[in-house]
Amino acid sequence: GRMIPLFMKRCPCGVFSGYQNVLNCHVPHYTHMFQRIVRGPQPWFFGHIYLPDGSEYIDNEEYRLPDQSENHRNETRATKATLIGTLMRVTDYQQLEDGRLTLIVQALERFEILEVMQHVPSAIANIRLQPDMKACRHDNDNDDIDNSRRATVQENMEWRDWEFRSTSWNDDTNSTAGVSTLVNYD
Repeated sequence: GRMIPLFMKRCPCGVFSGYQNVLNCHVPHYTHMFQRIVRGPQPWFFGHIYLPDGSEYIDNEEYRLPDQSENHRNETRATKATLIGTLMRVTDYQQLEDGRLTLIVQALERFEILEVMQHVPSAIANIRLQPDMKACRHDNDNDDIDNSRRATVQENMEWRDWEFRSTSWNDDTNSTAGVSTLVNYD
């Protein structure tokens, strides 16, 4: 259930699995982050983490994500940072003439931040996917719970057509159904 490394977009709103959105990315550090993501191989993933007031709190020590070095030294520091987020996938994007990016993104799964390797300009973290524990079939034995969790994460990463569709800009502009393919799922 680990994905390493994953860029984090910290925003003043939450996102739930199954949500689809069009992001208009104009903040320089996030534009740079997304350019790095889409220049890599597909699928294009990033993490969405709640942060009050978004970029205004990026450098606020109270909302700083735990460092990798803190984890290795077994240090604990009080933080107001949210450590549970949503795994997001970019399905298509357009670079605009003024440098902004417009991205089609879909929310896939919940995750927990395990450790952060970089804070600014964009956070990069190791994560662990967090399946719905109600979906895990196990006894109360810890080994059984771990095995069930791994199996559930693997199953959750195999998206069905009705859970996830690869939407592109061309799909929307060629739509004859009268309904944008960019709308959220039914």
